[in-house]
Amino acid sequence: EVFWRRLYKCADVDFVIYREIETLLPDCLTIHYIQGASTALLKRGEWGDFGYKNTTNIFDGSVPHPHKSLTNKRTKFCSIIIGKDPTQLMDSFQNSNYDIDVLVRLLFFSQLSEYKPCERVTGCPGNPDTTFLCMVGYKFHINMENTQIDGYVTEKLFNGALGSGVPIYFGAPDVGKYANDNSFVHCIVNRSVIEEMRTYYPRGPKPRQFLFSNSSKPTNDELRAWADGYLRPELEPCVQRVIELDRDEEQYLKMLREPFVVNNEVMSGEYSGRGVSLALDFLGNNDTEKQFGMQQYLHEHDIGSSGVGAKPPKPPKPQKRREKKKRKEKGEERVRGQKRKKKRKEKIEEREG
Repeated sequence: EVFWRRLYKCADVDFVIYREIETLLPDCLTIHYIQGASTALLKRGEWGDFGYKNTTNIFDGSVPHPHKSLTNKRTKFCSIIIGKDPTQLMDSFQNSNYDIDVLVRLLFFSQLSEYKPCERVTGCPGNPDTTFLCMVGYKFHINMENTQIDGYVTEKLFNGALGSGVPIYFGAPDVGKYANDNSFVHCIVNRSVIEEMRTYYPRGPKPRQFLFSNSSKPTNDELRAWADGYLRPELEPCVQRVIELDRDEEQYLKMLREPFVVNNEVMSGEYSGRGVSLALDFLGNNDTEKQFGMQQYLHEHDIGSSGVGAKPPKPPKPQKRREKKKRKEKGEERVRGQKRKKKRKEKIEEREG
């Protein structure tokens, strides 16, 4: 069995295919996949101007980018495509469960607009996987994730790479493992700053409480003043980098010419496919210590950044092993174990056949 999303009982599945490599459960064999490459692009089909295969060729520079011709006119400064008004910070927390990290893109929009007005693009037809078509004509695009998590790279950055200008990114600190960080502006916010901000808006059931204010629901101005104290100094170097590129045409065009990916495993499916293959080969072994050994091996050889595995789980403690053994003695656990063993045996027989 494979579980594709967040799960709560590792014992119920054989391995996990997940879009993060930071918030994993212990004792789970986990294969990381890149959401932006693995889902968004496939929805546009295999061929066509921006089908999966042509997009791959555009990203590695083997086919001219239809939107990034050096003769194309980019008459507008900077775009952001977002559902809510980016100047109304509290709106992003209404009827949603965003972390406080989402304020990064909202405050960056305002901070960069102090130099030149950025524009929120509305009424974009299609779906999130085709929004890049609405970025044509802009020199820069704000393509920032909702949260800062290693390995979490969604369609936002990939759409920005298909637009006409240079993407401005915040999100996965390790994004350079999956995309060419010379092809976009990476806004780096110190992890300790994000973590401290999260303590004032802890995760939990909705409605979540803002703890920095006397009111559980601060005003828009109160939220901006509080967040600005944390984020303005963090975002200023990124703002200055965009200004520098805007004023220096040679530097800007150099970044525009950079290929978006330099490792085609990311786009070809080999990235996650190699992890799946290794996991299937390993599933016949039920020895917990050997399973930990495989995770440790993957981590030590940095295979997690090349398509397989992620942060290794901690070795199980003796007491936890004894508790797990007792649970396995129960009838329900025994039945599940027999089913998993049968499925593994069938998979092995299929491969050997």
